[in-house]
Amino acid sequence: MIKTSWLIVIIGVLVISNGLLAYKIASSSNRNGQRHHKKQETPKEVIIYALDFDDTQQKQYELTITNHRQNIRKKDKKILKKKGQLFSLLIAPNDSLKTRYLADLGKLKSEIDSIHFAHFLEIKEICKTVQLDAFNTLTIDLGRLFLAPGPNKPRD
Repeated sequence: MIKTSWLIVIIGVLVISNGLLAYKIASSSNRNGQRHHKKQETPKEVIIYALDFDDTQQKQYELTITNHRQNIRKKDKKILKKKGQLFSLLIAPNDSLKTRYLADLGKLKSEIDSIHFAHFLEIKEICKTVQLDAFNTLTIDLGRLFLAPGPNKPRD
């Protein structure tokens, strides 16, 4: 009788532990059945794949990325400085300065969009004639492709 009771307890513990393990494995997958730790493709990888860039084109693309990032960083620094000036007006309000700083921020953000647009024109110039249809298709998803990932910003 005692051996049977211990056998039932051991089997019960094994069933519960296996159930918990199965639950843990099942809950670690996202809605698409992919693991959370699976590496998502970067926009760079998506563009290279979608446009089927060869080695030479990939090197050209790397150069455009480097230049693009440098230009964006410069504008981001200016935006950060301008926001600091704007927020300093919370201490000593000045409506005319606030209006000027907001206009300056709008201009800087517009310049960033122009830099992005020029970057995509450079990518288009890298494309061979046979790749232009793929580029045109890719332009439909450019906004979503470069959307920063986050809990409320799905990439799919």
